[in-house]
Order: sequence, then C-alpha cells, then structure tokens
Amino acid sequence: HIPLLEYAVAVAFAVNLPESLDAHREWYPAKADMYSDEVRSYLEVGALRPARQYIRAQRIRAAIARSWIEATRHVDVVTAPTLPCVAPLSTDTVVALPQGDVPVVPALLGLNVPASIIGLPAMSVPCQRSGDQMPVGLQIIGRHYGESAVLHVGSAVERLVASPRLPLDCRLS
Repeated sequence: HIPLLEYAVAVAFAVNLPESLDAHREWYPAKADMYSDEVRSYLEVGALRPARQYIRAQRIRAAIARSWIEATRHVDVVTAPTLPCVAPLSTDTVVALPQGDVPVVPALLGLNVPASIIGLPAMSVPCQRSGDQMPVGLQIIGRHYGESAVLHVGSAVERLVASPRLPLDCRLS
C-alpha cells in the first residue's frame, strides 16, 4: 500500500491542465480552431483551475512521491498492469471494471499516472494477448534516474514472452 496513491489521477488533472494551458499560450486561444474539441475542453478546464487547487495538488504530489520512495526503497523496479482492462475501442466512453463502469480517461490513466506525476522512468511492454486478442501490457516503473533498470527488465520481458506485434490501427473502430 502506498498512501495517497488514490489521489494520483486528481493530482495529475489539477497540475497538468493548467501547465498544458501555459505550454500552449503562444497558440491558444488565438489558434483555437486548430485544436480538437477534446483538447480545447481540457485547456479551458485548465484555465478555470484556481491557483489554490494547483498549489494543493503540488503538495499532494510531493507527499505521493515521498510515500512511493519509502514504500519501494528496497526494490529496483515495480511491475504492474499498464491498464486495468484491454484497450477499449476509440468510441467507448466507459470501461467495465470489477468495481463497475468507469469513464475511459480516468480508467486508462489510473495505473500509469503515478509514475508520471512523480517523475519516475516507466515503460509498458506487451506481454500476452487477452481473450479478444488485444495485448495486455506490463508496466515497469523504476527509481528516479533508474532508466537502465527499467530498460533491462523490459528487454528481458520482451525476450521471455515474445508477444507478437499488432497493427497500430487494430482497434480504431
């Protein structure tokens, strides 16, 4: 158990949306028509976040990082599923999980956001196919500056399971 990890997705949205808006300040809103509806809506939400939410999220982010580092201090890498389900169709709005239907975006981010907000090196390796032939990914998360261990373990997993590659567009419709 890693304390506060359940807040990782909320922290990611509270931090990433305002930072994304700032990163696009040269082009947005002046060239808003060049952005997809989804990206525009995320940037607009980023503009509406109060500074106090951003600051509180940064504090929680730091606490999550401390908790993670403490919980994993005796390991080189952590392995976990990349997603809680097989890849959904691009038209799906929810995914069915054991605890019930969950909106696609939070479901797909939940397991890989922690490494991202903490700044840890991570990769996903396809390790087998599910019953409907979609790949199941194994996420490998390392320590800060532990990229070589992540790559080493990822390479070993790829050699051991030799999961065949699927075409990139296999689930677009």
